[in-house]
Amino acid sequence: MQTALRAHKAVIVLGPHRSGTSVVSRSLLTAGLDLGQHVLAPNNDNPKGFFENAAVVEFNDRLLQQLGLCWDYIGNVDITQRSLVDSDAWESEAGEILRTEFTQGGDIALKDPRLCLLAPFWDKILQHHGYSCHYVLVLRHPAESAASQSSRRIRDPSFHFVGSDLSEGALMWATYLHSALRFLSRKSATLASYDSFVNQPEHALTALAQRLSLELDLTAVQEFCGTFIDNRLRRHSLDQGSYDSMPHSCIEVYEGLNRLSSSNALTAELSTKFANLLARDLDDTSTICKGLQRIYVAARHTAIESNLALKNTRDELAKASRIISHNEANISIKSALLTQQIEQYANARTELIFERLENERLAIALAAAQDQIAQWHEDPQQE
Repeated sequence: MQTALRAHKAVIVLGPHRSGTSVVSRSLLTAGLDLGQHVLAPNNDNPKGFFENAAVVEFNDRLLQQLGLCWDYIGNVDITQRSLVDSDAWESEAGEILRTEFTQGGDIALKDPRLCLLAPFWDKILQHHGYSCHYVLVLRHPAESAASQSSRRIRDPSFHFVGSDLSEGALMWATYLHSALRFLSRKSATLASYDSFVNQPEHALTALAQRLSLELDLTAVQEFCGTFIDNRLRRHSLDQGSYDSMPHSCIEVYEGLNRLSSSNALTAELSTKFANLLARDLDDTSTICKGLQRIYVAARHTAIESNLALKNTRDELAKASRIISHNEANISIKSALLTQQIEQYANARTELIFERLENERLAIALAAAQDQIAQWHEDPQQE
């Protein structure tokens, strides 16, 4: 009897922005999971790296725009209730990303906080391309996530519009977690506590791997726990007032999920329960701010397009600079060759001059000899 081929795993890391999803995504490398050909480079937001596939992130931003959303949207989000123009083309492009980015032919990991909003779309694509989907939901206290988002805004206010106070960051945390929980109400998921990964990384990683049936590389685990994990991952120290200022629903959901994190398992029923706890505040926000949300989404995507245009301009300038450097190097080489050829020409010209002078001398000598012979013929007696 022929053994059926095992479907490759796709581990999808879900969690709000600034919740520790990068740490969990990085941990999956210890099990040899493939993040794709092009991974986002580190920056000031994540100096140790995002561990996100750049093609997936870029695609997700465009898909959110098509759906009338953006990555820092606040409110009740359910993309299954939004129409997607030319959905076949979007699905085809997503499938092409999977084919071109994940070429190792093994288990893969996808991490991008936007996946909280877009999970129904990607779940369909991944399953269609033969992947068995396994979801990991990352937990971090909403006050800490909000504080981290506020720091991003301070560093780069021209790009990070949300986060002027902790309440804005908490609402964005609720938006993402609510959308993820609503999606997981039709699934099951593994919970991963950011606190556990920072404080007890080997224990947290081992528990996650067991839950996902992943085989860990012990050397890679030691490197992850001993080198990657350090105190600098937690850059925000908050007073108790900051924690107490969070919306009650956010605290209730976080504490409820955190109690479950020791067992790592999140059932579909509990996902529904916690999603409903967040829904009221987000429904109120969506109702009050509906007009403002449309304006904000338009402004956000104008900013994204401007940043993309600026990036493209910089890329073109860098490309032009490389071409100029290449041409200058070629000019230098050709100039050296030309100098060498000029020297060779000068040497050849000198040799030709010497040969010409010698030929002239020989011609004079020959003419003199011919005159002498002629005189001998005229007067044989002449000596």
